[in-house]
Amino acid sequence: MKQEAGLIENIAENDLLSSEMKEALWKTYALIDHPSYGLEHFFKTIDVAFSKAQQEKEIIKTFKQVEQCLQILFSLSKEKQNIKPAYLAAEGVLLKAWGLLHQRSLCDNTVVLEEYKLFWSVFLKIAVELYRKISPLCRGRETFSRFDVQDEFEYPLRVFDTMGLFGALGITLASFENHKYLPHLYA
Repeated sequence: MKQEAGLIENIAENDLLSSEMKEALWKTYALIDHPSYGLEHFFKTIDVAFSKAQQEKEIIKTFKQVEQCLQILFSLSKEKQNIKPAYLAAEGVLLKAWGLLHQRSLCDNTVVLEEYKLFWSVFLKIAVELYRKISPLCRGRETFSRFDVQDEFEYPLRVFDTMGLFGALGITLASFENHKYLPHLYA
């Protein structure tokens, strides 16, 4: 509980984040435990922030703010022992940021790409943490039968979701294997 209070204080006192981003983090934090919550507040805020960023300096500042949001969301998710929302948020931010880079023709801008790499770093840190959490549950014979599902239709979806997560993580880690800015993730 003490750590949770520190995280909440971190949101309130963070000068880098806009008031809209702080509000989205509060709402996301309040709803992160609900299985049906799809991070609507978080993604709406990210969309607005990305649409406002027009110039290179604004985009870099926005990327720094969003990276801070992801770090805080990851900490909150770890505190609530539910890392999957942070994983989905990081994945969504990667895709939205890449779309912004293409839209603004900044894919060759090394300064902006360095900021974009921070999203990858956060995403991989979250993905590795999620993998460490769920991989012990998936070892052995008939391990997927341990899933607590409500009906016969949910079971194949959960299995597919978990296998997709492992596959995406494996492909991502393999593609970044030789990059110098990510070695701390393999420790």
